Amino acid sequence: MVLSFNHPDLTARTVNSALKLHENVYLVHNGSEKRLSESLKNQFKNVTHLTLEKNRGYSGGVNFGLTQALQKSDWVILLTNDCTIQNLPEIPDAPAFVAPHILIKKTSRTDSLGGTFTPHLGQILHCKTLSDFLKAKNKYIPGSAFLIHGKVFDQTGPFDEALGTYWEDVDFSQRALLQKQRLAVDTKWLVEHGRGKTCHKDRHYTLYLFQRNRKRVSNKYTDFIYKPILFINLWITWIKLSARLIFSSRTHDLRLLLRAIKD
Repeated sequence: MVLSFNHPDLTARTVNSALKLHENVYLVHNGSEKRLSESLKNQFKNVTHLTLEKNRGYSGGVNFGLTQALQKSDWVILLTNDCTIQNLPEIPDAPAFVAPHILIKKTSRTDSLGGTFTPHLGQILHCKTLSDFLKAKNKYIPGSAFLIHGKVFDQTGPFDEALGTYWEDVDFSQRALLQKQRLAVDTKWLVEHGRGKTCHKDRHYTLYLFQRNRKRVSNKYTDFIYKPILFINLWITWIKLSARLIFSSRTHDLRLLLRAIKD
């Protein structure tokens, strides 16, 4: 399943990489412009097209696509349209939520082998080795690409659409862990990941939603006794970021940060 919002050239590359490996591909048009969606529908008549008239963010698009695709199969691979898949994963013996070995685009360098989450620091990090992932208490599966079983999705519940984009994968992973679901990494399953054009240069996503959701998700999973530490860590990073924005005369971005802190 490929999640797409505009940028048909990127989406086409992702779809083509998937079609080389599997004939059953779903393409979710998550509020894309009609002319761009129609172009992809004409180009890829052999895939199943799922269309949302309005963009529901990453969470809404993934929920919509997985709900449809999991009616036809127990397992679904999710790819965002800034990824290309090099090979198929090995299907686990039991339901699981699985991350690939994600490579930085056009390199053999590791972008991630899953991720770790430290709630009281408000911090997420990509794992660079399988060992780092396995020993992490609060591990998470990055949302750019994953394999998921229908039982994991059903028992964990949908991705939180109130978050929209950013940190929704962290929240889903923590809820899955609380439900005793298995989170894993398939080191032999390779996916290349570039920078998504939808979010990369849009500060609404990379600043406002990132910082707002960082605060919400970290607070949700921080034990009460550690909440003062989280509060301090969040404000240290926000003060440093505010200083950089003021120094760079980025007043619009500063307003976005202040909104994120407030919301």
